[in-house]
Amino acid sequence: MRPAHSLITVSHESPPSLENDGHRTVLCCTDETVVLYARSGRFVTQHWMDLAVADMELRPVTVLDARATPWAAPTP
Repeated sequence: MRPAHSLITVSHESPPSLENDGHRTVLCCTDETVVLYARSGRFVTQHWMDLAVADMELRPVTVLDARATPWAAPTP
């Protein structure tokens, strides 16, 4: 028997898809801050704060279109 979610067409940004694909994210750097947007246009910086902090080293006016994927280091 197949899992129930395999019977449903999965669009991007749905929970089963997120496990594999992550979130499509646009990152914009300004002189003072970094802002991340979802594909829908909503602000998602608060959900990806670790990316925003790390990307503060990028030059202002940098715009990245990427996929943000949750990841945890394996425990030894």
